[in-house]
Amino acid sequence: MLRKNQIADERIFTGIDLYRKGFVAPTGIEMYFSEYYQYEASLTKFNAYLSNGWHIPHLDLFITEKCTLKCKDCCSLVPYMKNPTHCNAEEVFTAFDNLLRSGAYVSLVNLIGGEPFLNQKFMREFLERYKDNPSIGAFYTISNGTVVPEQVTLDAMKSVGKKRFYVFFSNYGVLSTKLNEAVKALVDNDIVCMIYQNEDPSAPNYTTWLSYGEPVLQKKSDEEYQAMFEDCQDVHWCQIILHGKLYICGRIAYMNDMGLIPEESKNYLDLTSKEALNMAKDELKKECCNLLYPKHYPPGCKYCKRGEYIEIQRAEQL
Repeated sequence: MLRKNQIADERIFTGIDLYRKGFVAPTGIEMYFSEYYQYEASLTKFNAYLSNGWHIPHLDLFITEKCTLKCKDCCSLVPYMKNPTHCNAEEVFTAFDNLLRSGAYVSLVNLIGGEPFLNQKFMREFLERYKDNPSIGAFYTISNGTVVPEQVTLDAMKSVGKKRFYVFFSNYGVLSTKLNEAVKALVDNDIVCMIYQNEDPSAPNYTTWLSYGEPVLQKKSDEEYQAMFEDCQDVHWCQIILHGKLYICGRIAYMNDMGLIPEESKNYLDLTSKEALNMAKDELKKECCNLLYPKHYPPGCKYCKRGEYIEIQRAEQL
C-alpha cells in the first residue's frame, strides 16, 4: 500500500544512526528500537497522506511539575515552579481529544515532567484511554533514574502493544539513584529502554546541555530572531500540551505558564476553551497548523537564547 501511494519503496528510516548515537541499551533492545522507527517513519508518511498531510511527528504531554532533582538550568524551569502539582487529568484528556478531533496523526507522544514516574497513576490512565487509538504511533517517557515504575505501570506499558512504549533514562551518575533497578524492571518486563551516555555530571567527559538563558527579552533584530527560529530544533521536535494549551515548544510553554513573558495569544492555542471545543474540524486543524508550523517566529522566541548554542554543565543542582 505504501508503494501504491508512492509513500515509500521500502522500510527505510535514514535517521536510525541519530537514535543509536549516544545511547546504551541492554542486549537486543537497540535493534528493536531501530526496527520500530524504520516502520514508524513510513507509517507516519502514510497516515499523513490519509489525513491530508496533517500530522505531528512528536508531541510532549506535560503530566507533572514535580521532580526528584533540582537542576539549575532545567529547560522546563521545574525547580522554579511554586507549589508544583500533577496535571489535571480531565484537562489533559479534553485538550488531547480536541487535538485528535482535528484529524491529526501523532507519531510519538512523550509523557513528560518533572519526573514522570512521580505521576504513574495518570500515566496508566492515559495509556488505557489511548492505547488503541489509531491516530497515535507510539508512546514514551524520559526519566532521571530516581524512581522505579510500579508493576501495575509496567503492565500498562506492555498493554499498548509490544515495543510501542519506550523509556529513556538520563544517567546523572550518583544523582540517578534507582537507575539500575529501574532498567532491570523494564528489561524483565520486555519494555524497550535506552540510557543516555556520558550524562554523569561528575565524570570528566560529561555531555552538556544547551542554555536557554534567563527568560528576559533578548535584544536582536527581526532577522536574527527569524534565523534562530528557523534553525531551532525545539520548534520541530518539542511541541507540547501544557495545562490544556498547545504550544510550538516547551520553553515558550513554561515561560508563559509561569507568567515570565507577556501573555500573547499567538504563543498558544487553548484546546480546552469553549471557542476551540466548538470549532469545526477543518477550522481547528487550520488553527493548530498555523500555530505549530508558522512562517514567522512566535513572540516567545524573543525570550530564549537556545539558538546561540551556549553549552552549560548538565544537571548542576541548586
